Amino acid sequence: MDENNEEKPAYKAASEEPKPIDVDKLLDKRSKETRARFTKSPRHYLDVNMSWPMMIVIGLGAFGIGYALQKEVTIGTGYVLLAIFLSLLAGLFFYNLGKIIFALSAGYEISRIEFLGLQFIINNGEAKFSFHGADILEFHINYAPKNDNVEAKPKKMFLGGLLVYIIGAAIEIGLSFLSGISGNFAFCLRFGAAFGALVVFYEMFPCKLDVPNDMYLLILTSKDEERKAYNEYLIAARRDINGLFTDPIKYDSYDNSRTKPLTLLSLLHSQVYDGAYQEALHTVELIQENDVYLNDTIRCEGLSEELYLLLSHGRTAEGEKLIISLDKKIKSSSDYHPSISAYRNEVLISGLLDNSLDELNASIDDFKTAVGNLGETKRVLKDISLVNASLSRIRTAHPDWKVENISEADLAKKAKEAKEKKKEDTSPSDQDEY
Repeated sequence: MDENNEEKPAYKAASEEPKPIDVDKLLDKRSKETRARFTKSPRHYLDVNMSWPMMIVIGLGAFGIGYALQKEVTIGTGYVLLAIFLSLLAGLFFYNLGKIIFALSAGYEISRIEFLGLQFIINNGEAKFSFHGADILEFHINYAPKNDNVEAKPKKMFLGGLLVYIIGAAIEIGLSFLSGISGNFAFCLRFGAAFGALVVFYEMFPCKLDVPNDMYLLILTSKDEERKAYNEYLIAARRDINGLFTDPIKYDSYDNSRTKPLTLLSLLHSQVYDGAYQEALHTVELIQENDVYLNDTIRCEGLSEELYLLLSHGRTAEGEKLIISLDKKIKSSSDYHPSISAYRNEVLISGLLDNSLDELNASIDDFKTAVGNLGETKRVLKDISLVNASLSRIRTAHPDWKVENISEADLAKKAKEAKEKKKEDTSPSDQDEY
């Protein structure tokens, strides 16, 4: 059992049978959503997604610098492309090295690294590895406050990459003026610093992107109240990806804040686990109202939980409309990795909406894989019981399907065997000492 998980209060034992749903409230909610489509609310510049304009600017900048470099050197096009690639790689390296160094000094630590499809989830010094082929081109590093310290100040973390890159670029340009260096190499160094600056521009330009950049987050966390809410979000996100219960934070108001709405997902998860379905529907409404401030993960997980609430109450008609929106959001997401809750929900979705035994078996396998990766925690055990309740509902809808409940004992045994095998694989082999 995960020790960290033991420190958190256990959620109250809720009946797996769904409670009666307030249909009138649900219909009012739908009417409100319909009216909202025709109501335009004023939005601040920081609420407008600038991802496409940013990509165009970065693309034009890279083309312009590359064209200028090719005019200055006498090497072939292949070498020019190699120089461009290495320059961008160096820019990413120096920027993220600086961010990591200053994050550690500011009281933060890495919670997840994703590179070339490889994903490392880190918690209390222990790393869990998985591979996601669909994310082969993604590169992300996530951070969280050490010891769940909500008072940690991220300013140095957001500016550390800029400072270290400036030092690295200065060294690079200085080396280009050393005697004995060929003209071609000197130009590659100078233009390489310009290519690396594109990375800095991407992170330091004050705008909203699909994956928030450091300047945007620096602006958002400039006030103490917003900074604490952001830290609460980071802490909940780390516990979420580790399959642990989160301590939900509920604010009296989410108005005029871009960080407090980020904590709504952990609140929604806890309400679903507690069986507080009416409260969960209200949180879903808050997520929809604050959609402009949220990232892809919160949007996708929020829709997934809403589908679970509807389907577990027999509201398949509403669910059929929502599944289209969820599929679109997942496909367009720039950085979404389902939580154990989302894998749990997919079992119910595949059985009652997809109405496909093959899809159901695939979703069960995905859930089992997620359980194996996370290990035996209280949250995982709770989700197993909820999946079994979903399978009971699915068997009622499809009596001809032969689907067995998931055995907690078997999954725990497999997870333990996998963990022991991993330790054996990573332990040093016995060798003669000389």
